[in-house]
Amino acid sequence: MELFITSPEAGSGDVMQLVPTVTWSGDCKQCARTLEFGILSSPTDKNVPVISCPLGSAVLFSDAGSELFEGYIFTRQKSTGDSVIDITAYDRGIYVKQNEAVYKFTNTTPEAITARICADFGIEVGDIAETGVKISRNFIGVGLYKIIQTAYTLAAETTGEAYQIRFAGKKLSVIKKGVSSDTVIIQGGSNLMSASTTESVESLVNQV
Repeated sequence: MELFITSPEAGSGDVMQLVPTVTWSGDCKQCARTLEFGILSSPTDKNVPVISCPLGSAVLFSDAGSELFEGYIFTRQKSTGDSVIDITAYDRGIYVKQNEAVYKFTNTTPEAITARICADFGIEVGDIAETGVKISRNFIGVGLYKIIQTAYTLAAETTGEAYQIRFAGKKLSVIKKGVSSDTVIIQGGSNLMSASTTESVESLVNQV
C-alpha cells in the first residue's frame, strides 16, 4: 500500500514506511469518507525523516496503484513526548456536507438536481444514477449533501431502490447501494500488514 502526502513546501512523497497505523472508514449514510493515520516523528532521532504535513495538504491512499482514498488533512495532533503525529483527512464529501444553498425545484429528477448542484459549485460529475422520477421541493439553507439525499430518498419511494452518494477522486457519484466493482478485500498475505483480535467474558452473566 502507498500513502502520498502533497504539501506546498515539500511536494509529494510516499510516507507509508513511517506510518504505523491507518484507519480508512466510511458510512453509506455519510458522504465524506475518513482516513486516520499516524506518522512517526522524532526531533531527537536523526534517522527519522521530517515529514511536511500541514493542514490542507493533499492525501492519496492506494493499493498497488489503485486509488482507495483521496482527500485533505483537516486535523493534526501531537502530544509532548509522543513519537507519532495523529492525522485525520477527509475526502471532498466533507465540502458537500458543509456547504449550504437555497434551491426551488419543480418537476425535476434527482439526477438533474445533482447535475445542477455540481454545475453551480464547480464539482466534477461521475456516475449519476437515473431514476426518471420527478419531484418538487424547496430547500432553504440546506446542505448540498442533504439536498441530493432528500431528492433520491423521495424517488426511492417509486423506484424501490436505495442510493448512495460518494466521491471517487474528484468526481461526485450517486450509485445504487450494493457492492461495487472497486470494493477492496483486505486479506492476510496480501495487503493486510497486521491485525489483532480481542476476546472477553466480562459481560458474561452466569447463574449461581
